[in-house]
Formats: sequence, C-alpha cells, structure tokens
Amino acid sequence: MAWSDTATTVLRTLINDPDSTSYSDARLQTVLISCAYLISYEITFDTTYTIDVAAETITPDPSTDATFMNFMIMKAACQTDFSTFRTKALMDGISAKCGPAALSVIGNLKGFKELLTIGPCAAYQTMKQDYVFGNGYICQAILSPFIGSHFDPDSLGSTYVDNRDAYYT
Repeated sequence: MAWSDTATTVLRTLINDPDSTSYSDARLQTVLISCAYLISYEITFDTTYTIDVAAETITPDPSTDATFMNFMIMKAACQTDFSTFRTKALMDGISAKCGPAALSVIGNLKGFKELLTIGPCAAYQTMKQDYVFGNGYICQAILSPFIGSHFDPDSLGSTYVDNRDAYYT
C-alpha cells in the first residue's frame, strides 16, 4: 500500500498534524479511502480504480497517478477540516461553573468557517472544476445533443410552416 504511506504524510501536512497528535494513521487512512471512493463517482479518471473501503485497498495502486492522489488527499483534507469545524461548533458555546471556578470557551468558530471557504474545500472544488473543464467532459455533455449520425439539418425545413402571411392578410 504505497499510496497510503504517501497520502497519509501529505494529508498530515495539509491538516497541520505533523506529530500525529490529533489523528492516528489508521483514522487518516480510513478518511483517505472513503474520499477515494467518493471521488471515483464525482470525477472520471483515465484509469479505472477499484476501491474496497472495507479492506482499505485501491487497485491498481494509484501512487504514480498524481492527479488521483491529489484529488484524494485534498478531499480528505476538506473532510478532516469539516470534521474539526463540526467539533468546534459543538464546543463553541460551552460554559461550565463549579463553585467559584468557571470555565468558558471563547468562540473561534469564524476562523474555522473561513478555513472551509478558502482552504482545502475550496481548493478541491477549484481543482475539480479545472480538471473537468480541461478534459472536455462538460463540453461533451453540452455538445452531445447536436452531434450524431442521425441529425439532418435539411429535414428541419420540411416540417416548418410559415404562417406569418395568414396573420397579416
């Protein structure tokens, strides 16, 4: 599983967890394989990957496919940041008192929300849009009704009836 070693290291860098204090390697690999599964349905790649989430395997090994690896890692960074955002949102208004001692959490939720709008989630969406437009998948979808072996522009004139004269007489 060469892909998991590389992807885990890069993901740790993106989520600012170089010392493995927030997430274990196993947890990050679970996030990575889940994101690989999701992107395989969002984006069409040159290579077809078989992703087994339960066994945490990707066949063939995508470690040499920089495009797939970058999408998988960026999506995983987005999901990890979103998870942190949810946790912070739940804890944002905590205030506890026990006798004279009081615990209050100052809200820093806005910073995490901004991280989601300009961080890995935004970068993933931009990468996906650039990739899809760059490979012509969207253009093919737009042009597909107009290309084909059965389209005959000459046949349009035979069914068209000009009734303008009937209204002006």
